Amino acid sequence: QSTIYEPFERMIASPIGKDKDNHAADYYALGVTLLYMLTGGKLSTDNLSQNEIIDARFEKSTDDILLGNLPLSGRMRLLLRGLMRDKKLDRWQASKIADWLRGKKINLPIVTLYPNAKRPYRVKECDVFNSGMLAHQFHKDWDSASNYLREPSLIRWIEHMLGNESMAEKINYNLKSLNYTRGSANVTETEFVSKCLVALDHEMPLRIHNFAFCPSSVNMALAHSLSTPERSYLQAVQQAIS
Repeated sequence: QSTIYEPFERMIASPIGKDKDNHAADYYALGVTLLYMLTGGKLSTDNLSQNEIIDARFEKSTDDILLGNLPLSGRMRLLLRGLMRDKKLDRWQASKIADWLRGKKINLPIVTLYPNAKRPYRVKECDVFNSGMLAHQFHKDWDSASNYLREPSLIRWIEHMLGNESMAEKINYNLKSLNYTRGSANVTETEFVSKCLVALDHEMPLRIHNFAFCPSSVNMALAHSLSTPERSYLQAVQQAIS
């Protein structure tokens, strides 16, 4: 099944790390199902690969990708946009749908989950336009992420091109903590990268090497970390819990 049928936060999570109590995901699925029926089973993403869909969703809002210039009434477009909001807390659920059914006037501002930078940041052969896409690229290429996160040019890009000094400070703090001893345990590379990905993108699940999990699936994350010989995974999951 295409990832377009899942909301953003579930799309990024590993299969066993998906949120178990995410009712907002059901409302998102309702929105896509309604659109599927309205278009006769044809979606704008049908000819895109899974990776292309994921990249597109980091660049533009999902409702913008799916709705585009489709000939829909303003009222139906409003409902679909409300149901397919990328930000979980903004997504319409029962009360908003009830207001829509009653004809209540609802203001739905156009917002993007990740503001784009003035200029892209280059990660290998990929131009990255926002912090969400950057975190996703680092998660896909975990072995290179640590080196990129040490680059002063990345901090400057976050500060000046994204205009997010708070995010840059968090990355710097994690970097300073990398070799800081807490009792008898050092901050591991896995923990360092994982913390930085949270700083770059707090909307998505927690990420460690080859695995992403939602807080409600932490039991599965622990099982996964215990099944691998790389002990830093377990430390990263323990840190996420604490």
